[in-house]
Amino acid sequence: MILKIHFPTYLPIITSNIELELNEDKPFMIISGPNGCGKSTLLQLFVGLLEGNYKPTITYNEKCFYPSENRGLVRYLPQVPENGLFSRLSVEDNIRLLNDLLRLNSPDFAADLQLPKSAPAWCLSVGQQKLLLLKAIMCSLHIQKNDYSGEPIVLLLDEPFAGLDPTKKQYACKLIMDTSINVGKRCFFIIVDHTNIKPICLPLPCAYRKNIRDGVDFEFTIATSFELIT
Repeated sequence: MILKIHFPTYLPIITSNIELELNEDKPFMIISGPNGCGKSTLLQLFVGLLEGNYKPTITYNEKCFYPSENRGLVRYLPQVPENGLFSRLSVEDNIRLLNDLLRLNSPDFAADLQLPKSAPAWCLSVGQQKLLLLKAIMCSLHIQKNDYSGEPIVLLLDEPFAGLDPTKKQYACKLIMDTSINVGKRCFFIIVDHTNIKPICLPLPCAYRKNIRDGVDFEFTIATSFELIT
């Protein structure tokens, strides 16, 4: 099963076409680079959160998909996790909503995170918010692992390890790796990070973003494997 992701030129974010090929033995795409180089913007364009005619495409088993038009293909963990939660509702209400929206059939899916359920969600640390969303996303994939619709699922994880202490980093990393192993061959991961993981394997062609204010070209690197920095 081969998945190809094509990022067309989109000035000033991407100055050259990028095409990446992933398969069941190589399900990860790692994007790293300095602040301001366009990593998070790339994911937002991919999921359709930014306006424009830019349409990244996914080709899976020779069938073409537009992720911005088919949200069922994508699971997105935002860089700012509170954007995925209802900050004024209690943690317990957010867990209930995530359970219902993602059809987890598991009201206690976040029990091992030991979160203060009666507190409003805005009281959670960034790390706690991120782990709650990450756990919900991973649980939703386990629910869907027997779905043989033929469509891939692409996970967009924006700084999944930021704000986590070393123990929680290991927890999040294990959650991601276990999911990639156990869920099936249709799941592919795009991870953005530049401080908590070290890209390994030969990097693929870099892309560039022009800093309009300073007139500087930034570079972000694409690789297909990583090591966690703790």
